[in-house]
Amino acid sequence: MVSEEDRRRCDPFHIPDQLPEEQKEALRRDPGHCGVQAWTLTGSPIVDGKYYDFETRTLREIQPGESVRSGPPSIDVYWHNLCLTGKPDQFFQFRKTYSGGDAISYVTRLGAFLGKGNCELFSLNVTTYSVVVVVMTELSRNDMMEQVCACGL
Repeated sequence: MVSEEDRRRCDPFHIPDQLPEEQKEALRRDPGHCGVQAWTLTGSPIVDGKYYDFETRTLREIQPGESVRSGPPSIDVYWHNLCLTGKPDQFFQFRKTYSGGDAISYVTRLGAFLGKGNCELFSLNVTTYSVVVVVMTELSRNDMMEQVCACGL
């Protein structure tokens, strides 16, 4: 029998209590939010609010406000625009986590996005848990993010 705690922990839309309040609020506003595996900045996965501290060789609880990052099995995604026009609202860069599948599914969706012709792909680097996309576009940040989200990226 699965406990309520296990069910909550395995829910991909669960927002961990240990995240900083501003991160939790941003996730609540994101309609495409899918939960991610949190990791410490030193590379330990956080499970049930705890992680193994390699320096002290002890199990520690993550403290509210302590910095965390996403990690495997989620994919870290970084986009950067090389075409700078000087417009104040122009898309420059963003970083987010993709939890909708593996790197191949992300690249497939990226192909559909690029097929719309609003961006020119300058560089693409794909590993198992990371995708770096460098483009050239004159789109505003709002237009870019709207199109990225529409393609499930």
